Amino acid sequence: MHCLPEAIPADRGNGGSNNAKNGTSAARDSFQRVVPVKCPAPTPRPTTLGKFAGAQTAMFEGWGYAAWFATVIGVFELLGAIGLLILRLTRPAIYGLTGIMIGAAYTHLANGEAPQLVRPLIFTALLWSIWWLRRDPSTD
Repeated sequence: MHCLPEAIPADRGNGGSNNAKNGTSAARDSFQRVVPVKCPAPTPRPTTLGKFAGAQTAMFEGWGYAAWFATVIGVFELLGAIGLLILRLTRPAIYGLTGIMIGAAYTHLANGEAPQLVRPLIFTALLWSIWWLRRDPSTD
């Protein structure tokens, strides 16, 4: 079922215009007066910015971490992303982000979420691919 307004009052203040004229269906209007339908709130998607806004604190608390820890992880992820853009900071950023990914993998394992291990492993492989592509062969 599509999300519909909660209810339509009997007099919508449209000056008595018919339903065909304003593009609404009389059947839908009648149905909504009898059976109000509410739309569920959209579920926030996890993002780094969500960690700053508190969208993931419940998830972190469910894993046994304090709510503020989500913000700390978000700050370090943001600093790591900035570090990846600066050539001199690439290696330290990769080390830090790899540490975060190891922590994420441990958290998923400890909480019985083995299928969730795929993301941290892929991100770690991508991080080290960045290091490989940006390294200076003359210094290695």
